[in-house]
Amino acid sequence: QRGMMRGMITGLTARSATMAATMAEHGITGVPDSIDGEFGLYRVYYGGAYDRPALLGDLGERYDSADIGMKPWPTCRYTHAYIDATLQLVGEAGIRPEAIKAMRLFVAGYAESRCVPLAQQRAPHNYNHAGHALPFLVALAAVRRHVTIDDLTHALDDSRILDLAQRVVPVHDPRFSAENRVGPALVEIDLADGSTRRKEIESVYGGPRHPMSWDDLAAKFSLCVAHSARPPAPAAVDRLVERIAHLEEVCDVGEIVQALS
Repeated sequence: QRGMMRGMITGLTARSATMAATMAEHGITGVPDSIDGEFGLYRVYYGGAYDRPALLGDLGERYDSADIGMKPWPTCRYTHAYIDATLQLVGEAGIRPEAIKAMRLFVAGYAESRCVPLAQQRAPHNYNHAGHALPFLVALAAVRRHVTIDDLTHALDDSRILDLAQRVVPVHDPRFSAENRVGPALVEIDLADGSTRRKEIESVYGGPRHPMSWDDLAAKFSLCVAHSARPPAPAAVDRLVERIAHLEEVCDVGEIVQALS
């Protein structure tokens, strides 16, 4: 996680998809058996071990993209259930960071891997690392009560967060994310007064069962666009958010694409 490529993966995928769609629009054809042919993707890279009915079953009727959610926080998606539980817990109970003696995260599967090695995941060394360091992220959420791109950029040396992260302990529990699912999650907090507060959630904020509000989407967009190479003026961002909110009324979507470029 010392490299810079992790943050570019999604952008490169989107660029490839856009290029493929543009080429198809102009009539450029591809190799017909590039997917499941003798030298296609699944035989070359997966040794022919793939479930064709799972890929093509209900084609045209089942759209898995309908289950895609938005990410409320700019971190690894598998950390979101624990960030969500922490934010709810400290918010509902009014827990201040100085009152926290210890935090326990009940984890398994990929979420558990975000706690290993524990010492490094408590004190990440750069932005990319921080976005995948679960102990650090829940400490960040407990201290600042939000997790934004600005936090990941400027909070790596926050002594309050680093101190609390040392008291975050992962506990292996196969009930939670054992199948590498985003949630459920359980977070427990021991307080200085001897009491323990806990929060268990089934569906994470931003998922299909609990979608983000428009206000939260707009706020995240404004924070992210401020980190672009040439940030637009706040008034321009507000106008752009308004246009996107009424996208069905936009005559030429190219105007929005140009505004984002």
